[in-house]
Amino acid sequence: MIKLKHILSGLLLLSLLAGSIVAQASPRSQGQVILLIVDNVNYDDFQRYGGANLRKVLEQGALGFMNTNSGGDYEDCGSYATLGAGNYAVCSPGGMYVKEQPKSASDGAATVPGSLVNRDLDNLVAVNEPLNRSVKVGLLGELLNHHGLKTAVIGSESSSLAAAALVARAALITMNRQGRTDYGRVDGRLLQPDPKQPSGLSTDYEALWAAYQEVEAQANFIVIQTGDTHRLDKSEQVSKEEAKQAKALIFKNMDVFLGRVLESLDQDSLLMVAVPFPSREDIAAGKKLTPVVAYGPSVSGGVLSSATTKRDGLITNTDLAAEVAHFFNLKPDLALIGHRLVYKRYQEPLPQLEQIERQAVFNYRHRAQIISAFVCLVVVLLVLYGVAASSCPHNLVYLKPLLLAGMILPTVLLVLPLFKPWNITAFAGIALLLTVGVGWAAIFTQDTIKTVCISLLLSAALIVGDTVAGNPLMKASMLGYDPIVGARFYGIGNEYMGFLLGATLMGTAALLEKYRLDRQPARLVSMVILITVFLTLALPSLGTNVGGAMAAFFGFGTFLVLVFKGRITKKDLAWLGLGLVVFLFLLFMADGRRSPEKQSHIGQFSSLMRQQGISAWLQVAKRKLMMNYRLIKYSIWTRMLVAMAVVLTAVFRWPVRLIEPIQDRYAYLYYAVVAGMVSTVAALIFNDSGVVAAATCILPVGITVLIAADIRL
Repeated sequence: MIKLKHILSGLLLLSLLAGSIVAQASPRSQGQVILLIVDNVNYDDFQRYGGANLRKVLEQGALGFMNTNSGGDYEDCGSYATLGAGNYAVCSPGGMYVKEQPKSASDGAATVPGSLVNRDLDNLVAVNEPLNRSVKVGLLGELLNHHGLKTAVIGSESSSLAAAALVARAALITMNRQGRTDYGRVDGRLLQPDPKQPSGLSTDYEALWAAYQEVEAQANFIVIQTGDTHRLDKSEQVSKEEAKQAKALIFKNMDVFLGRVLESLDQDSLLMVAVPFPSREDIAAGKKLTPVVAYGPSVSGGVLSSATTKRDGLITNTDLAAEVAHFFNLKPDLALIGHRLVYKRYQEPLPQLEQIERQAVFNYRHRAQIISAFVCLVVVLLVLYGVAASSCPHNLVYLKPLLLAGMILPTVLLVLPLFKPWNITAFAGIALLLTVGVGWAAIFTQDTIKTVCISLLLSAALIVGDTVAGNPLMKASMLGYDPIVGARFYGIGNEYMGFLLGATLMGTAALLEKYRLDRQPARLVSMVILITVFLTLALPSLGTNVGGAMAAFFGFGTFLVLVFKGRITKKDLAWLGLGLVVFLFLLFMADGRRSPEKQSHIGQFSSLMRQQGISAWLQVAKRKLMMNYRLIKYSIWTRMLVAMAVVLTAVFRWPVRLIEPIQDRYAYLYYAVVAGMVSTVAALIFNDSGVVAAATCILPVGITVLIAADIRL
């Protein structure tokens, strides 16, 4: 009897343990995620027209801006497809159309809406195959369905009560990889005639509420398309006053519906209000970041962030799918590149968001013209130098201050955000004053080598210090990374990566020349500076620039070999190559073993390689080659790179051959020139925007050579 009692107790204990293990491994069984779509509006609209319920969500929720890019042309359907794929996808011409499949009698739920099926799935899949990335359209719905969770989409964005084909871009978010959404109601029954709206239609919120009640008990993830703001944005010949009146009425009607949705939420649910795509007016103004708000018991009021951007108040549209997967405790597919949302407490988040938008829009609108002016200035200086060197060399001394000012312009652009010059007049004025100040100081400086040393090492130190501090300057700099373009959100961008390489090499060489250090101290000083910069570029917690680290490894390695040995051989280059392979292996392994939320794109690529093998590497390599080809063909940076290459060719070979006296008098400077050219070539090869990195890398290298040659003349 005692034995039987012990056996039964043991079995009970095992069953409890097994149950707890299953519970930990299974997806979340309670709570819902509701995604309310209010398309083609901005935070100004939310604040100006929002009613009590929307204001409640804004005050108690976590707010952010969302990057709305897709995998191809900038269009709304692609942004919706990206939301559902959790990766930058594109949409086929018919990808927004769906057809209804009514529930059969055997389903036993006659009042529940039928499913929706994408009408152009084959083409939708086909147009995403050439993207050179692992895009799986419908991945979010697939993950949810695989774990027994249901999806639903309700709300009509149609412009007709009886449209021939049902338009439902929102179904691109909820569908699985077979193009199917479990429950959907998106037809004209959710609309009503409305003469007060320019489109003549508005959402029937009573019908929409009835549809919500039908799917609420069935679906775990519900997307609600409000529709009216989208129709207003598509309406033609609407005056500003008419648009204001229509928008006020739209938000008034929507707020009542939102209040009912808020009352229906339980303690385990999450509501997200999102704007998948900006209005035509906002696109024209450069305001391509759109509002996104998370609200619920588990959401702390403040701002949104994610490991994708690592920036307070900013996420990408790939992050929403990751957040839904995280909410239900689902293990995401590696093709889902976004990360779950992070809620950060802020007392007043809206001023923080206004600052992000003001700076981002200013840089986005003026970046091309500022960079064009910068490149044209450098090219003009190089042409003037060539003319003066061949016809009147005694006048080269007058170009020295201009050359120094041109060389230091990237540093000027880095510190400009400290002055918050978010209008073009203030920006140009402060930039001109700082640049002229550098040139003016050079006029009264007799020791040119010292000037080069201080200017370039101070620039390198500023970039390194900014990186250690989390890149507050680079995030806002005109030469930094643009959150609207979205190519990079953290670390060191390729513009400053290239400049950092060239400035570090030439600044270090100038330091060694200035103080005429013996070989042993020179080795120590060089190693400390170069290793510090290299680690800043390479470490996932700092620069996170693999291409830059590879270029630095070759360039800095070349300089150190020359400093140690006075020459470099093929064997030395082979050892450098082997060392780079070993370093990259260790870097990818270390970052790949960190948690997904702490990984940089280095670790994410490492995980992708482990799952997909060589095909993942081939995809990335092809994408980088195509990007480089486009930039080389169309980018203005190509002009600066070519101009500097022509000048340096003349300096080294024909017809000027100014490098020989430099080599005789300034050995360290000569070593840095050789290493700088190696870095330039490596930066061009190892980066997807290699022409940009190569142009900024060769800038301090080439101008320092010209200044040093001027000293000899």
